[in-house]
Amino acid sequence: MLHNTDVDVIKDNLLNKVIITCNPDNFASRSICESIGAKLIEIIDIPTSSEAYSKIEPQKCRYEWIID
Repeated sequence: MLHNTDVDVIKDNLLNKVIITCNPDNFASRSICESIGAKLIEIIDIPTSSEAYSKIEPQKCRYEWIID
C-alpha cells in the first residue's frame, strides 16, 4: 500500500515521474495504481533470460505515475 510518507520521499528526491510494476493478475495492486492516478503503459512479457522471469509470472504491468 502507498502511504503519504512514500509520496514525500518521492517528492523530496525531486522525482516527478515513477514507473510502477505489478503482476497482471494482482488486481489489488492494479487498483491502487489506478486510484493514485497512475496510467497503464503496457503489459510486457518478461524475457526468459531475465532474473525477473518466472513461469508462474511471465508478464508485468507497467504503470507511469506523474506526481504533481
